[in-house]
Amino acid sequence: MIDSHAAAWSAGIIDGEGTITIVPRYRSDGKCKHHGFQLRVSVANTDEKMINRLKELWGGSIHLLKSNRDNRRDIWSWVLAANNAMTFLSQISKYLVTKSEICNICMEFQSRIESNKSKGRAGLSDEEISARSEYFWKVKELNHKGPWLYGRKGRMVFNPENKNA
Repeated sequence: MIDSHAAAWSAGIIDGEGTITIVPRYRSDGKCKHHGFQLRVSVANTDEKMINRLKELWGGSIHLLKSNRDNRRDIWSWVLAANNAMTFLSQISKYLVTKSEICNICMEFQSRIESNKSKGRAGLSDEEISARSEYFWKVKELNHKGPWLYGRKGRMVFNPENKNA
């Protein structure tokens, strides 16, 4: 169990620099008739010490995104997925401010996945697949900034009413 100071610090990093999202997962082997989705938490930053501290506290993986431009610094990316992301979010959720709604939706999503895990992907009903897709689109909309958004058919859609613009 992580102490409250580390959890609060981590929540501040997520609120300011991080992403809590649901990402699509595609199967290329043709065995599955639908796409899957996965909970993911990430932070990308040029401060390697901060990224290493997140990994030290919570696990996960770190990736280096090398800059190909002289005037840009390299970016370090820390990622947690699925159950590891759920464990992390459950410990920092009470400290989140700006991303608390997204956090709650994503934790509900992951709980739903865990409760249906025994069925496997092939055993999921069309209703369950649709429900997971709805979580994905809701989180995508909440994470979106600006008036332009990719619609459900992959086309750019202008939405001047977007509250996150």
